[in-house]
Amino acid sequence: LVNAVPPGAQGLMLQPFWNPGIKVPGPEAKGAVIGFGDVHTRARVGGGVTPAPPPAGRPRAPPGQVFQPEPQHAHTYEQLYRRVYCRMYERLQPLYRDIRAITGYPSHD
Repeated sequence: LVNAVPPGAQGLMLQPFWNPGIKVPGPEAKGAVIGFGDVHTRARVGGGVTPAPPPAGRPRAPPGQVFQPEPQHAHTYEQLYRRVYCRMYERLQPLYRDIRAITGYPSHD
């Protein structure tokens, strides 16, 4: 399925700030996903293929195949990173602050 996804996933972007209370970028930060469209579908890669996690302290899997970025897609990823991803937090920060002010979550330290 990975090979079927076009470079840049047609603009689907994840801002992974899932831990409230982090100091950088800020305590009000939250996770966000933007860029969903009708072209995005749910992959069904786990359907019983992935085994249960190993006991604690044991490696999940031996080292496997190494994947290198394809140079012809570098420009797409660079543009998405600089023009979208790097600006997401800056643009969403006022909304995160509003959520915090309205709900009290996460609490003010």
